[in-house]
Amino acid sequence: MVREAMQSVEQALAAAPGGDALDRLRTSWTRLVDVLALGPAPALRTCPNCGATGMREATRCGTCWSKLVPPGAEGDPT
Repeated sequence: MVREAMQSVEQALAAAPGGDALDRLRTSWTRLVDVLALGPAPALRTCPNCGATGMREATRCGTCWSKLVPPGAEGDPT
C-alpha cells in the first residue's frame, strides 16, 4: 500500500511542470523516500487454498489462515 502510494506521487512529480516550488517539493520527497528506506518489494506467492497473495516467507495465509509449506521445503510447489 505504501509502495503504491509512493509510486503514484513519483508519477505525479514526474508529470508536473517545473518551477522553484516544485523543485523544493521534489527535494523534500527524495529525503522522505531515503528516510523510509523501504528497500525492494518482498517476494510474494499465492495461497494454494484460497488464491490470496501473501509474502513468500509466510507460514500461514493471511486470508484463510491455512498452513503453508515454507519456501524451499519438500512439497513446496513454488
